Amino acid sequence: GQTYGNFDQFKALLLGQKEKLARSLVEGVMSYGLGRVAEFSDGEDLAALTRQLIRDDLRAKSLIHNLVQSNVFQTK
Repeated sequence: GQTYGNFDQFKALLLGQKEKLARSLVEGVMSYGLGRVAEFSDGEDLAALTRQLIRDDLRAKSLIHNLVQSNVFQTK
């Protein structure tokens, strides 16, 4: 819905919706890591990983580490 003229404006728009961005990143990485689409039953893990990613300032290393340590990945 919003327009931007350069990368800095695009980045600002994304960071203005940090929760949506974080959830999308978690879903994508989780789907890739598990080799399947995230399901309804993964909701608690998705929410926990999203909250942690936001606390860790959207760091990819943190997301990957936390996903590998998560119950959903360990019981894959």
